[in-house]
Amino acid sequence: MSMVGKKVVIAHRGSSGYEPEHTMSAYELAIEQGADYIEQDLQLTKDGHLICMHDATVDRTTNGTGNVSDLTLAQIKQLDAGGGQQVPTLDEVITHFGDSTKYYIETKRPFDPNMDAELLRVLKKHNLIGFKRVRDKVVVQSFSEESLRNIRSHYSDILLVQLTSSPQISGLPTIREYAQGVGPRFANTTKGFVEAAKDLDLLVHPYTINNANDMCEALSWGVDGYFTNFHDTGLRIMEERQGGH
Repeated sequence: MSMVGKKVVIAHRGSSGYEPEHTMSAYELAIEQGADYIEQDLQLTKDGHLICMHDATVDRTTNGTGNVSDLTLAQIKQLDAGGGQQVPTLDEVITHFGDSTKYYIETKRPFDPNMDAELLRVLKKHNLIGFKRVRDKVVVQSFSEESLRNIRSHYSDILLVQLTSSPQISGLPTIREYAQGVGPRFANTTKGFVEAAKDLDLLVHPYTINNANDMCEALSWGVDGYFTNFHDTGLRIMEERQGGH
């Protein structure tokens, strides 16, 4: 199975090696420099909005403190996410970049049906899923099997990827029941795991690979792409490897 007919470079939290993660500037730079997908981690605010933020608290990536789930969107919009930028909502990101960009979106553990429901609402609003949707513009990934199975039950044709920090070959047949791909932590991934996943026709997108040697190794194993904070390096290595075929 091939998602877009070529191996892909996914900008991890946007261009997070160069810009504050999950900000518009991080996404802009990644897109300008040719990343195939920009990644959005999701958190749900107290009043039910999806923001693009990795952590469950605002402490690390803004000048504020507190749990996202205890703060309203208006409160979060007061915070500085880096360089004077606001924390973006998923809706704002998709509204800004439209369907010329591909989105790689992560739902969070523990499974929250409200997060899934709001994600599907936003994607449907932008015609990224459902009738007359734009094909292959969205991948949804999660460490939560429950979330992926829930999303699958609502929309059978969304591309789903099961994240795993401890990749196990024995778990692959189960993943194939509900997902099209697997996102293993690269540091814990082996060539054997990649080959076993490919034998089951699963896409393999390891995370997060930030140096050229590791990128080369992953590609030699047959991965379909990778997450990186340094998409410029990721793209260069990909082009060199592809050019060598």
